[in-house]
Amino acid sequence: MLHIIIPVHNRLQLTRTCLESLDLQSFSDWHAYIINDGSSDGTKEWVSSLERPDVSCISGDGSLWWTGSMDLGVQHVLTNSSNDDFIMSLNNDLVFFSNDAIEILIETTKKNPNSICGSLSVDDTKNKEVMSSGSRMLSWVLNIPYHPFYGNFHSNIKSFDPVEVDMLTGRSVIYPVSVFDNENRFNFEAFPQYGGDNEFTFRAKKMGYILLIVPNSVVIVSRLETGINPMDRVLSFHEKIESLFSIRSVNNLIIRTRFAMTVPPWYARPSYLIIAFFKIIAQLFLSNLIMKFRK
Repeated sequence: MLHIIIPVHNRLQLTRTCLESLDLQSFSDWHAYIINDGSSDGTKEWVSSLERPDVSCISGDGSLWWTGSMDLGVQHVLTNSSNDDFIMSLNNDLVFFSNDAIEILIETTKKNPNSICGSLSVDDTKNKEVMSSGSRMLSWVLNIPYHPFYGNFHSNIKSFDPVEVDMLTGRSVIYPVSVFDNENRFNFEAFPQYGGDNEFTFRAKKMGYILLIVPNSVVIVSRLETGINPMDRVLSFHEKIESLFSIRSVNNLIIRTRFAMTVPPWYARPSYLIIAFFKIIAQLFLSNLIMKFRK
């Protein structure tokens, strides 16, 4: 059984489209939990109107964000699951590229015991440019990550073998139920929105789990819906300043500091943090130029 947790705050049309894509999957032994975190657009009423036994709605008050929604969903699932079940994190701003995307993740997870497997994310442009789906750290001290396939067009990918990484992006990831317990949970207090997926999967890796990006399981992401990210869309000057402090931003200085002070090895933390700040500033200055070049 696959328990699919979908964190949601408004964006009802995206949730509709995501669920429609989920219904087309060849793998059908699943139950979806839509974590409705204080939506005001009729999401709760819409889910109730479905009258589907395979779709449930769990309500939050708007303070959960992504990581808190995942944690709430996981705690609910753990009371209704067996040891051979799986849990999936699924963002509502994506659709599956093929109808066997979930089946491929499940099969890969079964073939690789103690593994956590994530789909390859591509954007919704014509060329299907690969977004970051996870990373392997080439150097913690110098803060040099490697993002497999990043920046390539999906049509140019030649090898579809799973790639092992140190952290996974949580858009479309399958976890064995065994990785979760009352002690090992998503850290929603420190990383309410961004960073919670990377921090949790890296912690799971240290516990002995293998993290894999599975490039023949692909999800298409609505890139403009992914928050205040200077590498996903052109930002105004006001949005650039906001991105340094907003929970909706990957460049939130407080969250990035927490990440730098908890995830890298202790000896690499000072240099990792300093370089992270330089990267943030460089992105703010160069991102609009990069976005125009990408177009």
